[in-house]
Amino acid sequence: MKRFGILAVAAASLFCLAPSQADACPDVSAAATALVTNQTSAGIGASFVTTSIRNGFGWTDVETYYLWGYNSPPSWVFFDAITAGATYNNVDNVFTQVTSIEDIAAGQIVAIDAVTGYSGHAMVVVDAATEIFPPLKPLITGTKQYAVKIADATTSLHGTNASYPDSRAGTANLNGTGYIRLYADATTGSLSGYGYTWSPTSSTSGYYDPTVRPIAIGAFTSCDPL
Repeated sequence: MKRFGILAVAAASLFCLAPSQADACPDVSAAATALVTNQTSAGIGASFVTTSIRNGFGWTDVETYYLWGYNSPPSWVFFDAITAGATYNNVDNVFTQVTSIEDIAAGQIVAIDAVTGYSGHAMVVVDAATEIFPPLKPLITGTKQYAVKIADATTSLHGTNASYPDSRAGTANLNGTGYIRLYADATTGSLSGYGYTWSPTSSTSGYYDPTVRPIAIGAFTSCDPL
């Protein structure tokens, strides 16, 4: 395996449980939570995610650039890497795409792709998905809805639903925790073909179909993949 400066040890995978069994990479979610707790300046969106990854794994610019071609990758790079398959940027990919709601776990990366008029966004998952029941508007036939707790840096709160609060409410903080809403197949739990809303707040609008704003969730291949 082509890796930065070291050999990947196959046996290491034995010590990182599958995402459905445990936190995907708790060091990354803990680092993101620390940025929120301490209100450490880490930039907006993908910059916050990059800092969380670097702090969690002890990486520097060298590892970040090696993997993604940027010292601070934009959100679309994370999206492309998550959806790329076995390789990205001519090296072994450190992400595998999460396609089932049951496999979402802390330490995974949520990336919304850049599209015309929108630069994208990135977040760190800090907890497993929780079904929203009864479901809230907008309703999508054949789906179940799930709230996913995330940590990110944004000027736009993730809604006003008191059951799924945003820690920034009533403050001027950029770093915070909140919830996004994911839609999954009601029978299989598949995320493929379904979109999201920025928050679990009931609304007649706000659902983003993946053809309009693609979203992807990536789990690290191991809990320090280099």
